[in-house]
Amino acid sequence: MPCDYYAINPMIPERLQILCGSLSAFCTMMIPPRIQAMTAGKKYSFSVEKNDAEWAVSILRRASSRKTVVSKRQAGFASEEEATAWGESELKSFQQQQAERNKRKAKDRN
Repeated sequence: MPCDYYAINPMIPERLQILCGSLSAFCTMMIPPRIQAMTAGKKYSFSVEKNDAEWAVSILRRASSRKTVVSKRQAGFASEEEATAWGESELKSFQQQQAERNKRKAKDRN
């Protein structure tokens, strides 16, 4: 992945963004490849990371503008396509479960 991707990625701290702007070789060596997919609401997303010979997917929740929480994680995928497909389907089902949970909680409050 080119370094420009990391410079605009909100998941990377500002110090690394500055390094990416000036030291692209350092950036590509030190930061593992990561694919980020944001939903329309940007509350939930998933990321695909390569760890050694396998791929891992994380379902992420933006708790605040500075804090991101990993809600679910699955590793051991053989290919990036397989991991991305699992991430997309799991993100949809995770959001549906959260919506149902929110409705139940709202009903209990009333």
